Amino acid sequence: MWVDLPPMDSASRVGLTIADAHREERNIIPPRHLDLGTLTVTLMSAPRSRISSAFADEQKFRRLANQWRAETRPLSSDSDIVANFAYQQIIGMGERALPLIFDEMQAHGGRWFWALRAITGENPVRPEDRGDARRMTQTWLEWAREHNYV
Repeated sequence: MWVDLPPMDSASRVGLTIADAHREERNIIPPRHLDLGTLTVTLMSAPRSRISSAFADEQKFRRLANQWRAETRPLSSDSDIVANFAYQQIIGMGERALPLIFDEMQAHGGRWFWALRAITGENPVRPEDRGDARRMTQTWLEWAREHNYV
């Protein structure tokens, strides 16, 4: 997604996604404030290495999540689903995977509860909501908002 801003130095556009910034090969973009009526956005730059690393994490996560879904689609056992090697590799990504997992949960749902608990060391799901995937997802997404992941 691009937002047109008044020209600044030699750049006239600021990329808002990691993928776009990576494709554009921009090193540094000065911080800018963009007022969209009731919403003000501060656009910050990040060193290319951090952008490249985040882009690589996102690509790795997408590949592993797709592999996990494909390999576990026919399974009904929760323990088999979370023991899948691709799922375990996502857990191994640690905190870097959290925003990606929450994005995935918002878009497609999925059994990410074990990974979230393993990565965060927390379990915000109330005992009476265990087994209710809709409530568990809602609870984890509320937790994500409280901890600024979404």
